[in-house]
Order: sequence, then structure tokens, then C-alpha cells
Amino acid sequence: METRRRTITKTIIWRIIGILWTFLGAYLIILFVPKDESNALYLAALIAAYHHSTRMAMYYCYERVWLRVGWGQSATAENLSLRAKVLWGMGTVLFVTLLLYYLTTIAPRIEPK
Repeated sequence: METRRRTITKTIIWRIIGILWTFLGAYLIILFVPKDESNALYLAALIAAYHHSTRMAMYYCYERVWLRVGWGQSATAENLSLRAKVLWGMGTVLFVTLLLYYLTTIAPRIEPK
């Protein structure tokens, strides 16, 4: 378990990191995608793919770092059950698979207006 102050601090720091990371990725995608391929749907799909594929790894590392910070932790800790971990992992894999399918198969067939 952790104190409310620790949870709030972690949440605010994660939000700041997330906003900066998403802004940087979106900026770079918009900057480097050729103008003739930069329709809104395609850019949104690229940004979503970048955002979700990189943030999962970032969040893992972020939580691993916070596990080493003793501030605000109590003696007992609650973990996700194995079932919850499996369901979370399967949902993530399904989402990324569908997104990659969309980007490689469906998005190239969409004609810009």
C-alpha cells in the first residue's frame, strides 16, 4: 500500500511525462510525414500507435523506478492477481495488433479528400 500523497505525486509526475512525450512524438510525426500523406486520419493513427506502443514500456520503467523509492510506502503491498495481469497483457496485445493491421492494411487504401 502507499499513502495518498505518494499516489498523487506519482500521478502528477506521470501526467507531466506523458504530456511532454506525446507532444514530442506528435510534433516529430507531423514534421517528418510527407505533406502528400498527411491526412488527419493517418496522422492520428500514427500518433496513437506511437503513444500506446512507447508508453507501455515507459510506464513499466516508471513503476520500476518508483518501487525503489521508499517514500510513502507502508509495510504491505498489493499486487495485481495473475488473472488481471494476463487479461491486461492480452488486451494490450490485441489493441496493438489491431492498430498495426489498420496502419498496414486499411489506412493505405483510404484516399485523401
